[in-house]
Amino acid sequence: MNNTKINVPLLRKTLEFVSEHPEEWNQRTWGYNFPCGTVGCFAHHACRLSGAEFVDAQHVLAAPGDPRDRIFVHLGKRVVHVSDRARRALGVENANLFGGANTLGDLREMVRVLIARAEG
Repeated sequence: MNNTKINVPLLRKTLEFVSEHPEEWNQRTWGYNFPCGTVGCFAHHACRLSGAEFVDAQHVLAAPGDPRDRIFVHLGKRVVHVSDRARRALGVENANLFGGANTLGDLREMVRVLIARAEG
């Protein structure tokens, strides 16, 4: 994703959401409580806030711009994994951002570094 520009507004919006709604954030899961999907990790909320259509806790409908090699059929629909869509939506390749052991403090620091890099 070297050609992708970091989506600073979505990074900020996602971090703001999980900071202000800790009851809806659990870094150890892609998403709970489907179909409403009210609890999820950073990647889940980045997808949700960017308008992705969830098929289940781990998959969103494929959309234009999703890499062909990441699209597959699941439950009869063309989908991509939440982490793949979140990386694309956020414009980041850093999979560490979605690590299950990350604390809110870890996420704040990673987002700070990504924004500093983007604003260079």
